[in-house]
Amino acid sequence: MESNFPKGTNIEPNFGTDVNTPSEKTRYSITADEDAVYMAAVQAGDMETAQRMVDEAAKSAGYAYKGYHGTTRGGFTVPIF
Repeated sequence: MESNFPKGTNIEPNFGTDVNTPSEKTRYSITADEDAVYMAAVQAGDMETAQRMVDEAAKSAGYAYKGYHGTTRGGFTVPIF
């Protein structure tokens, strides 16, 4: 089978690393406890608490304002943090 890659280029997948397995370099933006509180709020339908937690996490990550994206033709608006 022909390839667009230069001859000798290794295009085989790397099965040696499981991207789903955390390592010492893995960082999370929230703790397991915070995740549990968030999921409990979502499952209980408490979207006010869930949204507050998202807003607080965004603010602590350096997102300073809420913005919105849309088109001049309309049809959708997507919040941007």
